[in-house]
Amino acid sequence: MKYNTNQEEKNFVNTIQEGLQCCGIDKPQDFPNLLHGIPIPGTCCGKIESDTCDPIESYRTGCVEALEDFFNSALTVLGGVALGIAATEVRN
Repeated sequence: MKYNTNQEEKNFVNTIQEGLQCCGIDKPQDFPNLLHGIPIPGTCCGKIESDTCDPIESYRTGCVEALEDFFNSALTVLGGVALGIAATEVRN
């Protein structure tokens, strides 16, 4: 909600959008709908931050879903590593 008023928050959101190829909280239209009509930023479609995106060309996945998927994948890998270490320790 502070995207338009706090540069640090804006940078954080843009980094997530670029890295996870997601847009908005749930969908690209969150920007104009929840943030009082601001355009969809370029980080929602692989452009530079100062550009804007058309809703048709922007990433379809919301960032909440993308973050959940990212953490689930990371936890799966960490769980596998932990099981591997535990199996090695049990053998010794």
